[in-house]
Amino acid sequence: MRTLALLVHPRGRRPGSDAPPRVGLILLLATALSGQSMTWTPVVAVIAALTMTAGNLLALRQRSAARLLA
Repeated sequence: MRTLALLVHPRGRRPGSDAPPRVGLILLLATALSGQSMTWTPVVAVIAALTMTAGNLLALRQRSAARLLA
């Protein structure tokens, strides 16, 4: 149950709060779904590749260097 508590923060998203949800997701996948790792590992890899590609493509449109690096 502690793993699920890491996924939801009661006060919403705060600066620097990126790590706990990721750690919670990794713990959930590694412990609860370890027997199905052949299924979820490629899915997580594809989602990661798609989000990185989308972020890089959208960053190409940014003209302000300060906003690009923020």
